[in-house]
This record gives sequence, structure tokens and C-alpha cells, in this order.
Amino acid sequence: MNAPSPSPLLDRARQAESSGQFDVAYAAYERARMPAEAARIAARAGWFAEAAKCFGDAGLHYEAAACLCRLARHDEALAAAVRVARDHATYRKAAQLAVRLAEARGALDLALDHFLARYLAAPPQDDLDLDALDRAARLYERQGDHDTAHHILQRVAAARPSFRDVAERLRRLDRTIAVVPAMDVAHAREAVDFMART
Repeated sequence: MNAPSPSPLLDRARQAESSGQFDVAYAAYERARMPAEAARIAARAGWFAEAAKCFGDAGLHYEAAACLCRLARHDEALAAAVRVARDHATYRKAAQLAVRLAEARGALDLALDHFLARYLAAPPQDDLDLDALDRAARLYERQGDHDTAHHILQRVAAARPSFRDVAERLRRLDRTIAVVPAMDVAHAREAVDFMART
């Protein structure tokens, strides 16, 4: 059996949408194999699970992540957000969302670190970027990656030196970064002394 011609389906979908019959419009867009349109209708109707699936099928991963957030399915939302291509128009928004989700989890893994690399290296463009960079720096700092946290905060300070407590945190990180190599040297000396005694 052949698939129905898209034209009558599209006409039916548009008519149903304009009259508020979202279930009919959604079904017609699905039958016409137009997942982005079906997702748009599902999101408009508040059917976020269906919208997330259709956005994902259409390759619109940021939009899928946003719908999954509405359902409090945060791990799935993070997985969808990191699928956004680094050159896609929604990459910045996906990176901002990924940082917020990672902060809520209290963890940053290698895949997320790789996904965020381009975003974290770019200068902030607005307050949302400043907020995301600040949150990312806190995540890296909590995980013990003081150098990365320091580099991120330098970008924030360069864009807006008075942003939150960035100046104080940079001073604290400067001290931490200076102390860690000294601690490493002390531990190395202790290890050498121990080896010499045994």
C-alpha cells in the first residue's frame, strides 16, 4: 500500500492546526513523515514526551532536550543536548542547558567535557553565557580541575570583571594552583626519601 500523498495530508494538518484540533494535526504530520512539524504540534499541545521523540527523530536535539526537561527527565535531556552538533544554530543554547543539567547532577563526565570544549573556549556573548560559564567553572573546580576553572573564569572576568564573585574566585584559584605544584614536589620528595630508606 502506498503512503498517502503529502499534499492532502498537509492540507488536513494545517486546517486541523488552525482550528485547534492538535490530535488530528499531529497524526497528519506523522503520516506525512514530517517529524519536526509533528513535534511542534505536540509541544504546543503540551504532549512533551511525543514532542521529544519527534524532535529527536527530526535531528532537533536541543528542542528534544528542552521537552525532556519539561518532563523532569534530566538524564535523557542531557544526553539529547550533547548530541547537538558544534556548528548547529542551537549549540550555544544546548551548551547552556547541558551546564545547568550537569550542575544539578553535580558531575561532569568526559563526554560532556568534550561537548562543552568549544563553548567554554569562546568569549561570552550575553548574560546567559556568563551564567553558564560561571556554573561550568564551579563544576570544574568541584572536580578538582582548577586550571580549567581558572581559564573559564578568566573569560568571564574579561567580559565583565564585576560579575558575581569572579575576581575573588580567581584570586583563590591562583593561590590553589600555586600551592598544588608545591604539594606535588613535597610528595615526590617524601616518596624518594621513603624509597631510599627501604
